[in-house]
Amino acid sequence: RYGVENEMVCSSVDFFKRRTGRLYFDMESVLKYKGPVIDGLAGLLGWDDEGKNKDALRLETELLEARNFLKKE
Repeated sequence: RYGVENEMVCSSVDFFKRRTGRLYFDMESVLKYKGPVIDGLAGLLGWDDEGKNKDALRLETELLEARNFLKKE
């Protein structure tokens, strides 16, 4: 709540990557709390199921990129 109201957090990626750094430094906590964080943001920001799904997909993409940033394509 604080992040949305005072720091302009607008997505789960924004929260986990830019505000807390957990996406890079504590990925296990992102995996553990991504559901509750997305649900909380949905309530605060007025997202419907489609908005929640879009945010979840974006977070999953960022997690995949963070896990595989050294692998060659």
